[in-house]
Amino acid sequence: NLTDTTTVYYSSNKGKILTHGIETSVTYQPVKKLQISLSCAWQQSEDKTEAIEHVDVPYSPNMLGYGKITYSFTPHLSVYLNGRYVDKMETDYDIQKHERLGKATPSYTEINGGLQVKNIFKTGWMINVDINNITNSKIYYPVTTLDQFADKGLSGFPRRFFIGLVPIVTQFVHRVKYAAVHGLQAVPDIGQRAADDYAHRVIEVGL
Repeated sequence: NLTDTTTVYYSSNKGKILTHGIETSVTYQPVKKLQISLSCAWQQSEDKTEAIEHVDVPYSPNMLGYGKITYSFTPHLSVYLNGRYVDKMETDYDIQKHERLGKATPSYTEINGGLQVKNIFKTGWMINVDINNITNSKIYYPVTTLDQFADKGLSGFPRRFFIGLVPIVTQFVHRVKYAAVHGLQAVPDIGQRAADDYAHRVIEVGL
């Protein structure tokens, strides 16, 4: 029996999504101090859930691109410039109302840069100086059930500067299992933040 003070929560996240895609990446090092990395992913997702088979999958861009240029002046001093492209994305679809939560967000390109100084004064620490969204591009993330007030999408951050002091930690990198499809995945949890849904497809780790 439920009392007046009892709160009941119920949620459902079920369905079937079929994704076809291809991902390619290349790393080129024309000289010892310069490294260029490029990657691109294309995918086509289809929602096989009954009653919405012909509705475009939300939070799932068709194209993703990433590029990075790193130049090392010395083993302890390097600069980088990277950029990523994210295709347009649709918002979630309300089956009962037969409408989207908000408007689709346009594609965008974000350029970032930075400088890293390792092992400062042989202390085992490094300094990172980063500039995000150098071109101050307008970035929008699709609206979700948690922020339906932003029908045109949530605005991303404008140009930002960061300076950080970070300890150097040695890590062992393991070989990626199923490397041929590493980074390419369907959207398993519809309704999460857009950044969470697509960020794992083309991702950068470290400087």
